[in-house]
Amino acid sequence: MHDMNSIRSAATASYARMWSNDPTAFAEPLYRVSSRNTRIMSSTPIDLSANGDPGLIDLKSAGNFVYALSPGNGTTEAAITVLDVSGGQGSAKQAQHFCLAGFATSSAQGMAVLV
Repeated sequence: MHDMNSIRSAATASYARMWSNDPTAFAEPLYRVSSRNTRIMSSTPIDLSANGDPGLIDLKSAGNFVYALSPGNGTTEAAITVLDVSGGQGSAKQAQHFCLAGFATSSAQGMAVLV
């Protein structure tokens, strides 16, 4: 269970990650963006190259976690990456990665997080 301060904190900011078609790209930044005026509040380099996703297009935050959808590209399956941001700014790390084979195709888009 998350306390209201961490939920409020996660709700005040959106997260975004640069799209990459380069499978060898690594340590791309994860941006924390203000939901009020879209200014970049912080960026964290994070290496997600091991999961093989070509890019993350839809990110949602809930509590201390960021859920990121990768739609796949025809060679890779759609997948969700879960990032743990509980350690504060600069601490994002991959907590979980799971393939959506059988649930989504390479044209997957949109995601909701129910808390």
